[in-house]
Parts: sequence; C-alpha cells; structure tokens
Amino acid sequence: MRQYPTILYTLSVLLLSILLWMPTADAQRVLRVGWYDYSPLSSYHPEMIPEGMDGQEDLPGVHSGYNYEYLRMISQIHDWQLKFIYGTIQESLDRLQSGEVDLVGGVGKIPSREELFAFPTNSVLRASVGLIARADDSRFSMNDFTSFHGIRVGAVPGTNPLFQVEQWSRQRNIPLDIVYFNSFQELYDALDVGSIDALADSLIAPMPNHKILASMASQDIYFMGNKHDPQLIQELDDAITQIQYLQPGYQEALSAKYLYTQTYSGFTLSKREQAYLDQLLADDQPLQVSFGTDCFPIEYFDPSGSTIHGIMADIFERISQLTGLKFQYVPKNDLNDPTAQADIVAAMNTDFSWGDRHNTYLTQSVFQVPIFMVSLPEQGKSAVVAVRQDTQLAEKVIQRLAQKDEPVRYLYLNTTEDCMNAVRDGRAGRTYINSYEHNYYMNQNKFSHLKTQPVPGFFKSISIGIAKDSDPRLFAIICQALRSISPSEMNSIILKNTTFNTPVDCSISSMRIPWAHWLRVPCFAYYWVESAFSITAIKRTAACAKNWSTL
Repeated sequence: MRQYPTILYTLSVLLLSILLWMPTADAQRVLRVGWYDYSPLSSYHPEMIPEGMDGQEDLPGVHSGYNYEYLRMISQIHDWQLKFIYGTIQESLDRLQSGEVDLVGGVGKIPSREELFAFPTNSVLRASVGLIARADDSRFSMNDFTSFHGIRVGAVPGTNPLFQVEQWSRQRNIPLDIVYFNSFQELYDALDVGSIDALADSLIAPMPNHKILASMASQDIYFMGNKHDPQLIQELDDAITQIQYLQPGYQEALSAKYLYTQTYSGFTLSKREQAYLDQLLADDQPLQVSFGTDCFPIEYFDPSGSTIHGIMADIFERISQLTGLKFQYVPKNDLNDPTAQADIVAAMNTDFSWGDRHNTYLTQSVFQVPIFMVSLPEQGKSAVVAVRQDTQLAEKVIQRLAQKDEPVRYLYLNTTEDCMNAVRDGRAGRTYINSYEHNYYMNQNKFSHLKTQPVPGFFKSISIGIAKDSDPRLFAIICQALRSISPSEMNSIILKNTTFNTPVDCSISSMRIPWAHWLRVPCFAYYWVESAFSITAIKRTAACAKNWSTL
C-alpha cells in the first residue's frame, strides 16, 4: 500500500512532462506601436475614453486616421494585437531605437533614419511637402522665392517635412530661420498666432485657412521598424503586398476618407499672376467663355438663351467669387472650333490630343462621370449606334467599338436627346451618354422602358480649356481658382445639379400609340360613372347616419 503514493507521484510527473512537451498554438503577437498625434494620419482622442476604462487598449473611437485603419488591416492578416504607446514623434522614434516599441508609422525614408531603422519595400502613401502660410498673410505669394529669405519656418524635429525643407533651402540658396516644435498641433497654433511666418508639413489635408507658398518633392510614407527585427519588416511587406493585390483600391479609398488627393488651399497667386489679374480687373472687361447650349446638366442655356445653368455655371460663379473676374458666355455652337470667339471653353474633355486639335490648354480634371449604354431591351447589340456628332465622346465610342471588331453603323445626330429619341423610336439600337445625362433622361416617362447599363472602365473627364493664344498667366489663375474649391464644395455643386425630380407624365397623349387619344372617351365615361356611384354611396351613408342619430 505504501507504493501507491510513489506510483501516483511518478504518474503525475510523467503527465506534466507530456503536457509541457505537447505542441501548443502560437500565442498572439503583441505589437507595440509608437503613436503620436498627426491628423489625419494618426489621431488619439483620450477625451473619448469612458470613465473607469483608462488603462484599456484599443478602445472603439479612441484612435482614428489613415495609419490606424491601414495598421488594423495588417494586424488582421497576421493576427497581431496592437498596443499603443503614446508620445510625441521624437519620443516615438527614441522608443523605437531603444526597443520600447516595435513600429512607428507615418514616416518618410531619409538618410538619418535609414542608418538607424528598417523600412519595408512597400510604402502605404505618397505625399508632397510644402511651405504653408496663413491665407490672410499678404506678405507672401506662391513661388515668390525672394520674399522667403530669412522667414521663420516652423517644423517638427525628426520629420520628413523638416528634411525636405532643409534640402530645398540649400538647393535654392534660400536661408530660412527654422523654429522647432514638439508636435504638429503646436506648429499650427504658432502659425495661427503669428509666432512663425510659415511651417513645413506634408500636403495631405485640407487647408481652408492656409495657403501653399511652395510645393516640394513628393515622398513615400512608410511604417518603420527596428533593424533587430527583420521578421517584422518581412511580415509588414507581405501584408501590404497582399492588400495591394486583393484590394487594389484600398489606399485610394482610405485617401478619399481621410485625405485629399488634390490638396486645396486658400486662393493664392505669384506676383506676376497677381499683376495680370489686377490688370484684368482694372480693364473691367469680361472674358469670353464658350458655353454649351444643351449638355444637361453639365452646361446649358435656358430656353430664352440668356441665362446659363448647370455644373459648369456654378463652377464659373465660384471662380468669379475667388478671382473677381467677370465672364461673358457665348453659345458653343461650333464644336470643331470652340475658341473661335472665346478666351475660355467651359467644359472640355480631359484629353490633350483633343485639346491640341481645338487650340486649347487643359486645366486639371474638374470631375469625372461614368458612361452608360442605353438600348432597346431587344436590340442591345444592334449594328446601329446613335452618337452626337462632333463630340469627343462620339470619337471615344467609335474607337472603343472598333477594337471589338463589331459590324457597326453610326447615326450622327445633333443633341443627346436626339440620340435618346432615336433609340426610343427604333432608328438606333443603342447610344452612349454620361451618368448625369442618364439620370435626367431616364426619369422621363418616354424613356423609362429603355435598358441601361454602365460601361466598365469608360469615363468622361471634364476640364476647363484656355485658348492657347491667351496670356499664360490666365491659365495659372484659373488653375489656382479650381484648386481653391474644396472637394466638399465641388460635391455640393454636382449634387445640386444632378438631383432630379422630374414629374412623371402619365397622360395618355404621352404614350407612343397612334390611337391613344381615342382611349380618352371610355376613360372619361368610366370616370363619370364611377363618380356618380361614389356620390350616391355618400348620400346613402349620410342618410343612414341621420337615421341612427334619431334612435
């Protein structure tokens, strides 16, 4: 009996040894991230932490920004648990060097960092760096480099904007008085109160109260790790590669959410451009603008031909507010020569070969619209295609269908509505229109039976055209004005002009039936018979109610 405790002890030790040597599932890796406030890339909101939950990590709503969402996507691929260590950017870099954190994001690749830290091959963003001043500071103009000598420029130590500005200053021999701040928030606060003349920062966020004085070279933005952990860098690279492959539009979607791919700023000009603008304003002569007559809802005149409407009308109104310029609008009757009597063309396709053929320079793209195919349900592959003559869209349609080697005949018409009517009447099997026109016409009862579908990868991009024989400074002024219109403002303009509430025409006369008007007789007869019965029923109900009231 005495041997039983010994046996039990031996079995216990043996069982424990087996358990210790058994393979276990990999523990979830805890990734320590150096986190600093640099909106809109990385933000931290301690005020959003619920009472009594101060020590908890990764609370919903506490973190936000481009880097945060990208890092969360990476962590899901590798099953990382993220732990954020808060501080300034310099504190985060010091902690990365000492091994207190594993990763720091939102950084550019500069020589001093490459000596100390490790970068993956793949970046997560590309951004330009610029000198930024207050919009109301009249001392400085864009690219007026002579006025920049000796100005106080704020910057955050250890950041890519500081490196870029210092390099730019040396290359252009423009001495700057650099003033250092611990955070970008302190940087912008100092600019707003006038402690500095300008600041150095990436051009990734909206700047409604600031203006860009100079734009410098763009650089890739990375997540950066420690050189002692090459496995982490490889895992970062693998995850970013996987995201780019499986979700090719992921970076663009994040940019649309947090950043602006085309940074807008306060309206600012160089001295030469401002001098030319002042001359135009002093002359008090309106610039001639070639404006489309019937391209609804992008550009069109009212029936009287006296007033312009549409997206481009509102854009030119905004340009006038920003610049003080006056515009006189002339009908774009000759599409082959839209600049014959004009300095500016209100809406042109963003196609440089098209611009050269029409003697115009093209601004940046103002907006893009998808292209739809409209067809009779049974004739989507009809050989007859209705196109609006002398337009770039017609040219692109012809080129596109030629690549498919389809037997096609073209019916050339004057307006988009003519093309829609041709499909409705069966004279053509299909036509191609932009999505804004599509929404307008398909709200009309006479076209409601037509079949529509978007054409994948087929877009119409709109720019403003400037006549080549005009002063080059006019082109710069219009481009700067367009740049000053914020994305939200542009979206409001487009939404205003593309939200249609077209009343549906339910009259019998609107039906495409030759004998439709004969249906009016039985319809009216039915209406009067039904009314007579309704009146009789009402009288009987009233009589019954009277009888019940006397009981």
